[in-house]
Amino acid sequence: MSEPTLVDAEGEGESASAGHDVGDHWNVVAADLLEEQDRKAPAPLVLEDDGHDVVLEADRFADPNDLAGMRLLVGGDERAQILAGHGPDPTTADLKYDTAPCSAGIPRRSPPITRFAGPSRSRPTGTASPIVATVGIVGLGLLGHAIASRLLAGGHQVVGYDVLPDKVGALVAAGGKAAASVVEVARASEIVCTVLPSLATVEVAIVGRGGILDGSRPGQVVVQMSTISPALTERLAREVEARDRGFLDCPISGTSAQVARGDGIVIVGGDRALYERWRPLLETILPRALYVGRAGHAMVVKLAANLLVALHSVAAAEALTMVKKAGLDPTLVLDVLKSSAAASRMLEVRGPLIVRDEYPAQMKLELFMKDLHLIQDAARDAGAALPLTDVAERLYAAVQQAGHGGEDLAVVAKVIETLNGRA
Repeated sequence: MSEPTLVDAEGEGESASAGHDVGDHWNVVAADLLEEQDRKAPAPLVLEDDGHDVVLEADRFADPNDLAGMRLLVGGDERAQILAGHGPDPTTADLKYDTAPCSAGIPRRSPPITRFAGPSRSRPTGTASPIVATVGIVGLGLLGHAIASRLLAGGHQVVGYDVLPDKVGALVAAGGKAAASVVEVARASEIVCTVLPSLATVEVAIVGRGGILDGSRPGQVVVQMSTISPALTERLAREVEARDRGFLDCPISGTSAQVARGDGIVIVGGDRALYERWRPLLETILPRALYVGRAGHAMVVKLAANLLVALHSVAAAEALTMVKKAGLDPTLVLDVLKSSAAASRMLEVRGPLIVRDEYPAQMKLELFMKDLHLIQDAARDAGAALPLTDVAERLYAAVQQAGHGGEDLAVVAKVIETLNGRA
């Protein structure tokens, strides 16, 4: 095996003096690159393999943690060495970038090469170029389809299953692949996401007969993105990890429409190393995947976010009803309020629905009622009083009972109007 050479921007080579041994991940070599704590890379690092480049945009990383867990797929199923000469001994897992772009030759015995496109310039600062992966999605409703669309747009392959054939058809039309069952999704993918409407469906899909675990392999990862209880999240994590699979608690804060355009966050709980490993993929779905602690903690944060969604939406309905009752133009007032100290995301997202009195579902009220009850249950478990949430739950329940469960949760404005009509 010949000694690799580092080549700077001017093409002048120098022998590498130290090696960093990296392991394999499935059928490809995986390289972990960690930036030194006090340094910011001024230029990209290019790993060049037989003329096929895999580019790490090192100059776009503002936080050294952003490089932790980076996996670059360079082809081959043998162990390899990455040698570097622009900094301290790479066996310390630190790399300094003191020069212009450089490339590290990667000797290996296996000839096949996997070609990966360079990173998208549209990705935000502080995010890594994602691994190209086959992602399974169980549940292709509004949010599941939005997640699939983001992954497909990011260059990933998506295989999905839903109990409703038209949902699977929509995925295929978008460029994804159909699976005939949950087990088939697990067998065909490297990582499996669940985006389902209820606690029961999530539990059956992951640990039930014919579920993800039945079709999975050791080391495979389950990413649970549905809104469920923290207690069920913790139990599912234990059961999945007991089978030597990985588990990430990854609820999304954002409506399906917001996610489709890349607006929102992924809240992440679970093993920190697993999060770092899959963070680039999660940030293909949404630009920010924020780690908050162990499995179950992310779900608590998601419920807290949904608590604010519930209260802010009711508050927007009250405010806009008041200005209409006072004879003002609600469209004009909405524009004013969105620029005022009272501005909120829910005022921006749901204010227009309330003004038009049209409620196409971004988050169906009947599903949001489940979330409200999860919030109340979690608060009881934590010993926290939620007086405003309890009042809001009764308002949402009233409009659901009036037959509006399939509409967006902003339809709560109708019960506010009814109360005003009785006044």
